[in-house]
Amino acid sequence: MKNFLVRILCFLSPILIASGIILAASIGLNFILENEVLSNSLENKILALTNVVRDPDVIIAGDSRAERQLMPSVIEKRANLNVINIAESVQDIVTVVSAIKKYHLDRKGRIFIVSASSWQINDGAIIEGYLSDKCFQQLSIKDRIVLYRNELGNLRLLQERLLLALLKKMFHAKYNIGIVG
Repeated sequence: MKNFLVRILCFLSPILIASGIILAASIGLNFILENEVLSNSLENKILALTNVVRDPDVIIAGDSRAERQLMPSVIEKRANLNVINIAESVQDIVTVVSAIKKYHLDRKGRIFIVSASSWQINDGAIIEGYLSDKCFQQLSIKDRIVLYRNELGNLRLLQERLLLALLKKMFHAKYNIGIVG
């Protein structure tokens, strides 16, 4: 019986250690990347547009519906307001809100027009490339495991992307890990 318990312990030790490392890394990633947007293309678009329109009255945000169907020039002409459109294909509300907070676009009195599908019902939700890095980063460990229990390869890919974002942030490198639409 003693040999059996020693063998089980020897077998389970690496698994428990690896699980502990993954759990600690996930908690650390969430803390360190909490204020990051995790979409280089969205950040570049915001910086470019806010350089042209210094203090927009209206911000259009969301996914491809907002990107292609809501025209700033129409709103500007009709309402006489400064408008920017930061929407992008396959963009989600979590990432947009994170970018709005990071770049202090959430001033009082500003108008937001948001058009985005719920990621839970749009295009397959957990298939790699459809769940944004920011949404994944904000999921708890338990939620990640439950959501990806049948897609462990995608779970590993998303976890690796967060780790890559962390490493690039630590070395002050420009990162490009946003969703490609």
